[in-house]
Amino acid sequence: MKRVNSGLGAALAASAFVALSSNAVGSLTPVVTNQFGQPTPHQIVEHIYNDTFDVTGENFASPTVSATRLNDTSDSSALSGQELAAKAVARFSDFSQSYGVVDNGTFKPAFTVTGDDYNVAGTGTVNVSNGESFGRNGNTGTQSSKSGLNADGRDHAVTYEVHGANPDPQWLQFWEDWNSTPTLTKEGHTVADYNDLVVQLSQAETGGGNAVPLPASVFTGGAMAAMLMLAHTMRARRLRQFGH
Repeated sequence: MKRVNSGLGAALAASAFVALSSNAVGSLTPVVTNQFGQPTPHQIVEHIYNDTFDVTGENFASPTVSATRLNDTSDSSALSGQELAAKAVARFSDFSQSYGVVDNGTFKPAFTVTGDDYNVAGTGTVNVSNGESFGRNGNTGTQSSKSGLNADGRDHAVTYEVHGANPDPQWLQFWEDWNSTPTLTKEGHTVADYNDLVVQLSQAETGGGNAVPLPASVFTGGAMAAMLMLAHTMRARRLRQFGH
């Protein structure tokens, strides 16, 4: 979220806040398109996986990778109890960003993000269990992946489960770093674009999340070459053994 001081910016942000307040998409929090040219979650997914993704409802899919929106009331529980490798992959906010776990109201950082846009760095490991939640922190305060723990009582993270990338599965969390207040829209902020911080998660034992893997044909060719070399070596050994 970037600061815009024009009256037009304030009006646009106000309309975005009204749209958010309707909470219109069932159990999925509405994501408002950033009015100032920043990328949407759809565009961020396309950039991360370097492919064109079709949009079906709230989900995105390319020929090889799918990104499915998780229910916002259960996205944290779907990932609870797992040791997860976390990596910052995007940041479209002027405000500081740290990522970690919220435990009994206390933010425990896993890493602090450096850089802007897609040129970001920050990695760590998180494990959410026993009532904890995912969280981000910065000079706009702390927000939790559980709406009830946030100062404004609203959802600050939307999550996609990704299949077809390496490792598989992985997850993308899109964070909104502003707590909404009655005066916030007058200050000209976009409060529901969910692109302020994007974190990629994968099961820790598989390593950090990567882009789309090599095509199957490339992998098959490499594996076949290795098998042929092994067979050739074994045949040569047998020939030497029997004096041929």
